[in-house]
Amino acid sequence: VFDSKQLTDEKRRNLFQMIQSCPYLEWLVDAIPADWMSSNMIQQNRYSLNEISHESAMNLIQMTLDNGYRLKHVYLDTVGDSQAYEKRLINRFMGYDVRFTVSSKADALYPVVSAASICAKVTRDDIMQRWQFIEPHLAIKNYTQTSSSAEKKTEEPSWMGIGYPGDEKTKQFMQQQCDKVFGYPSIVRFSWQTAKTIMDERCAPVTFSDQTAVNNLAKWGFSTAGKQTAKRSKFYREQNLKLVFDDPF
Repeated sequence: VFDSKQLTDEKRRNLFQMIQSCPYLEWLVDAIPADWMSSNMIQQNRYSLNEISHESAMNLIQMTLDNGYRLKHVYLDTVGDSQAYEKRLINRFMGYDVRFTVSSKADALYPVVSAASICAKVTRDDIMQRWQFIEPHLAIKNYTQTSSSAEKKTEEPSWMGIGYPGDEKTKQFMQQQCDKVFGYPSIVRFSWQTAKTIMDERCAPVTFSDQTAVNNLAKWGFSTAGKQTAKRSKFYREQNLKLVFDDPF
């Protein structure tokens, strides 16, 4: 198999079953929640997508070694600069006799990377199909469909799509589920450029004033050129939304 992205979902699932039943193959997946990524990628000290990917791969390697497997050669698809990534891997696992090959388009070059990609994609699709929304207005879309001919759940393609911006179902989901105030449900990574672009266009703008900083300056005798308050968004004014508590400053 070369380049698992070119395979159909049915073909990937068939190959995944072969991987699971193979007596000399083992696999491990690190499923990172979108809301965790959002929180870490848009905070003040940002955690880049490359950093998250690097740490995830190195944690998987460490878990494999800790479980007693003797790794000899690890192949990875490049994230960022391939030479810098490979050097980081060598430094991290210097005490182990492990070789590393980091290459762009490794999925299309090395069958073992294609196999790992199949495991990751099938796991991702299964998570999407069975996703349980915590948002009340989306709870009706939860994976609860039951086959009429058997007392077990039927597996159908996720109504949200597969998470790629070129996927039609994903496009529909991103356009239909954008809330003017809260943005997207927790399954969407807010740092994703597709999500950021739509939110910039459709969500109500919010300005946060640093009132604590102004108050601290006043304690030390500094004065400001009049108290400056952030102008409220037109959306909140039209909806007649107001604060439910007084400004403590």
